[in-house]
Amino acid sequence: MTAETLYEFQWPLDDPNADYYMLQEQLTEYLGLKSFRRKYPDLKRRMVDMEERDFLRSQKVVSETQVDLGLTAISSADILDIMFNDFHDKYVEYMHVVDARKEQELRELRKMQPTSTTGAAVRDRTAEYMRRILKSCAKWNMTTNRERTVERRRILDSQTNVVHVPAGSYKVLPPEATKVGYYPVAVLPGQYSDHYKTYVTILIGRTT
Repeated sequence: MTAETLYEFQWPLDDPNADYYMLQEQLTEYLGLKSFRRKYPDLKRRMVDMEERDFLRSQKVVSETQVDLGLTAISSADILDIMFNDFHDKYVEYMHVVDARKEQELRELRKMQPTSTTGAAVRDRTAEYMRRILKSCAKWNMTTNRERTVERRRILDSQTNVVHVPAGSYKVLPPEATKVGYYPVAVLPGQYSDHYKTYVTILIGRTT
C-alpha cells in the first residue's frame, strides 16, 4: 500500500455534502501497524454496508477476500489528524499525492473548450471544492472549540511556564497576597524568605 493507492471516497455518493472516508484495512498497511483498532480504540469508525462494498469493488479498491472479511470506514478528517501528529512523514507523502491529483484535475479543466457546457462543469467543480473546504474548516473549528472547552481547559505557556486556566475556576487573590518579594522562589520554609510572623508575648502575673 502506497500513498498513490490509498483511497479516499465520499459516501453517500448522491450527497454533495457527505463526509469523506478511508478504509481502516488500507491504513493499517500504509502506516505499517499491526492493529489500527488496538492503537486507536476510541476512534469513531463504522462498518461498510453492502452497497458501499459494491462501489469499492467496482473501483477495484478492494479484493474479494477483503470484502468477505469485512471493511471498516473511518472519517478522513480524523485520519489526517492522526497522520499529522503520529506519522508526519506519511502525512506529507500523502498530501503531495493529493495536491498532484488536484493539479491534474485543474489542468484537465483548462484544456476543455470554453463552451457553456464546460463552463458550467468548471463552476460545478469549483463549487464542489469550495463546499468541501468550508465543511472541513467548519468541522475543524467545531472540534477545536470542543477540545478547548471540554478536554483542554488548561494551557501551559512554554515561554513563561505559567498554567492558564479559565476565568472563574479559582478564587482571585488580592494584589497584596500575590506581591513578589525579595525572594520570589520558594526553597525551604524560612530559608531566604522575607516573610515573617509577629508573635506577641503575654506575661501573666500571679497574685498572692
